Amino acid sequence: MTVLRLFTRPSCLDNFYFASALVFLGFRISKFGLKIYVSDFVNLIPGLRVLISLKQHRAVFLDRDGTICEDVGYLNSVEQIQLIPRAAEAIRRLNEKGFKTVMVTNQSGVARGFFPESRLKEIHFELTRLLREEEAFLDGVYYCPHYPDEGEEPYRRICECRKPAPGLLLQAAEDLDLDLPASFMIGDHYSDVECAQRVGAQGILVLTGHGQEALLKKENWPSLPSIIVPDLYEAVRWIIFNGEKG
Repeated sequence: MTVLRLFTRPSCLDNFYFASALVFLGFRISKFGLKIYVSDFVNLIPGLRVLISLKQHRAVFLDRDGTICEDVGYLNSVEQIQLIPRAAEAIRRLNEKGFKTVMVTNQSGVARGFFPESRLKEIHFELTRLLREEEAFLDGVYYCPHYPDEGEEPYRRICECRKPAPGLLLQAAEDLDLDLPASFMIGDHYSDVECAQRVGAQGILVLTGHGQEALLKKENWPSLPSIIVPDLYEAVRWIIFNGEKG
């Protein structure tokens, strides 16, 4: 669910009455402040949707392999990391424009036993370091280590975080206060596009990585991406151009 924190320190009686009314409508209060869990109730309060749009952040979700870095097939060491040309520059432009930039990636190599989860964390640490060297920053890194048909518990299971399931995006939205319908997902698989569409975001297919293979199966797509572009940099150019145009 999408989350908005209205009051970080609710201490006055007026806030208490307002919070009580929202709880009656199905919202919640945490010890850190009043949180609104956005649902159909949003339409019951005039002006609330405007308030949410002012408070929440637009985000660009990025796949990892084939989008940010070269897809080497179950990348399992930091030495294999190779940034795709202009990927860091694209992320830097998103940073400059105020988008939350979040990497979301399926990593079934953990479930399949190709590498431990600790190795995956080392790889992500190095990847973010390489990006920082080019003044490009990720606001979050989310991954799914599961696979439904192979591996051992607890990784062998059907989950809600393996794309195209939207679990990673939903978790990031809660953690970072993101406006999912105003956000974008960029990846080289159609599952990235479908994942975006499941939460009302725009899905963009890049032709790096497995993008060309995905394009060959276009006739099987239930719906089209918002746009198909050569790489991450061109996807970001399109996002920024349309954002400024709007």
